[in-house]
Amino acid sequence: NSYLMLIFGMGYLPFFTSTFESYYVGGLFLPIFNAVSDGTFILVGIYFLSGAAGPEFWLYPLHIGAWQFTLGQLVAILTCLTQIPTIAMNFYKIHKSGADMAGVFVQL
Repeated sequence: NSYLMLIFGMGYLPFFTSTFESYYVGGLFLPIFNAVSDGTFILVGIYFLSGAAGPEFWLYPLHIGAWQFTLGQLVAILTCLTQIPTIAMNFYKIHKSGADMAGVFVQL
């Protein structure tokens, strides 16, 4: 399921960008709610749910108003909406520190 792969991929990107941030800024300064610790629990929950319910679970149809989604599509959309700002903030902190951003994109 491509949506499940997107969910897992977007779940891992904050970990990688947090590592880049800690390298270029000189430390990892995390708020109380953050992608590194809270994201781990969410990913483990998704893995457990996928393993227990099987891949058909993500194909469950949802009807929200006039829109029709599968559960996997909805979770993928919500994952992207929550993770993209976190990833952008990590790159912003690197840029704000005055680090050379060219090295960041070469490493990705």
